[in-house]
Amino acid sequence: GFRLILTPPSPTQPWPDPVLLPRFRSVLSEYHAAMEAVAHRVTRLLLASVGLPPTYLHEEQKAFSPHATAVTRLLHYAPVVSHVEEGLYGCGAHTDWGVLTLLLTEEEGLEVLCPREGGKEGEGWLRVPPCRKRKEEGKEELQGKEEEEEEEWLLICNLGDLLPRWSNGCLVSTPHRVVNREGKDRYSIPFFFSANPAAVVECLPPFLEEEEEEEGEGGREGGRKRKGKYPPIVVSEYIAQKYRSITVGMEETGEEGCKGSEKKEGNQVN
Repeated sequence: GFRLILTPPSPTQPWPDPVLLPRFRSVLSEYHAAMEAVAHRVTRLLLASVGLPPTYLHEEQKAFSPHATAVTRLLHYAPVVSHVEEGLYGCGAHTDWGVLTLLLTEEEGLEVLCPREGGKEGEGWLRVPPCRKRKEEGKEELQGKEEEEEEEWLLICNLGDLLPRWSNGCLVSTPHRVVNREGKDRYSIPFFFSANPAAVVECLPPFLEEEEEEEGEGGREGGRKRKGKYPPIVVSEYIAQKYRSITVGMEETGEEGCKGSEKKEGNQVN
């Protein structure tokens, strides 16, 4: 796949020859900027939903100052049928490391791990429908437009591993995998959004839990303090820990799962 890093801008970013693809750079740069704006907005909405000021991470925590970290990738999955029972996947089960991931895809294949319906115990894999949704005449309308379009596009949003640390495990990152059941070419455009490498990730105030302190010296009564289950950590060190964990896993097993996967399930086919 083509890996595009534009936040922060990279002077060494390679681009295809403009003679062959004249609008490639401008279109992809515009798409990247649009997805970054959406990611910031979704982050603000998440904070507002838990009673915090929408800009708390941006202004008080400086999590995205002087800039966020964001990557757009153009991925192609080979037309090879996945065999779940044999451990062959388009991409093995994993969670993403950042704040959230926005995904655009036309084909089926993405599956997310969810609690079973009807109160049943355990979890199961749910197939996520494609982002392109054809409109049925007379049943759906697009507000604010003079003419209806034949189709509309939806974005898939997966929560990343930094959100459980900020929310004390209340917001859970999304385990997901790619399973090619029909043996077709699959293309997707994931946008990975994360905090600034120098930012400190620590439990946000609404999620702090009260803990009773042990009795102090000389019989002094212990007090109560509020803390999170995860210790504060700098984003760059957190990412370094993730890389070390998957590197150790590869050295021990000699296998390569999907990059960024801690919960590897078999092999991937790109």
